[in-house]
Amino acid sequence: LRAIGCPEETIRDIITADVNKLFESRRKEITASTNKFEFWKAGNPFEAAIMDPDRIEKMQALAKEKRALLKELLGVEPEEKAELFGGINPFESMLDFLSPAKQNDVMDIFMKFQAKQAKLFSGGQPDAEDMKAMQKMKKEMDAEMAGILSPKEYEDFQLRMSDTAMQMRMQLASLDPNEQEFRDIFKIKNQFDDQFGTYGMASTDKAEREKYQAAQKDMNDQLKTLLGDARYTDYTRAQDYQYQNLYRITQKNDLPKEAANKVYDMKTTADAEARKVRADSSLSTDQRKAALQGIRTETENSMHTVLGDKAWSSFQKQNGSYFLNNISPTPRTVVPDAP
Repeated sequence: LRAIGCPEETIRDIITADVNKLFESRRKEITASTNKFEFWKAGNPFEAAIMDPDRIEKMQALAKEKRALLKELLGVEPEEKAELFGGINPFESMLDFLSPAKQNDVMDIFMKFQAKQAKLFSGGQPDAEDMKAMQKMKKEMDAEMAGILSPKEYEDFQLRMSDTAMQMRMQLASLDPNEQEFRDIFKIKNQFDDQFGTYGMASTDKAEREKYQAAQKDMNDQLKTLLGDARYTDYTRAQDYQYQNLYRITQKNDLPKEAANKVYDMKTTADAEARKVRADSSLSTDQRKAALQGIRTETENSMHTVLGDKAWSSFQKQNGSYFLNNISPTPRTVVPDAP
């Protein structure tokens, strides 16, 4: 190429493109070995893909090798910047059931509607009209996806990328559903979310709220029939934010799931007892305060016993004592004035 007068910049572009092609095939070999996305597993799929230490190390080593080869061939340091997390693309894993061409088509549609949604929410907290507009956009996106995917591919897309599936993976860690159970729950929840949206009812219209509540009861009845009483109890508990926080603490401290269940049941019982005390008009103010303090003290001691010192400390630091303060506030420590 130099002999025929080809510009040096063009030579560098040709060599760089050839090296990129070589290393792209090796990159796919690395991701293929750890690429199976189990959509029914709890957690954030984007975080899981990015924070896979084995994959990150392999991808970063590959990127380092590529830069060294380009420097050797070109005689200068390559201009391309090192990619964060080794250039891992979480969507590639989530869409592993599609061909590369269809992955690109799906991502084009997905990112187009993400941009529209970001623009819709740029004005701050969304109101009822914003939620309706978002629901309309979601239906438009789903229609476009269904137009380029087969029925089976569209179903697999929904199980991986829909708001309903994303929310289920974030909420159902303690339930730990298997693949079929996730599919069955998703089918029921997605029908409800298609009608009312994934994030609840924003309308203040009485008729709409009654319609929402009736549909929600029907959905819960279907889920209870599907799961059975015991499993349905686990399902409803798993969606409680305070239980999710408690479950994470017990998992981090190598405690069994039963420990989270016991402490959560203690909280439920304490809240119920506190409501009874507050509603008892026969009690004087001092008697009510003493009764509430007794409920708090007994509940605190029982929780501490189940969790142990380390987990109990984490529980307190992560706002776990918030509901205890609602039962009976922690007495303020008065520091005497200096003489």
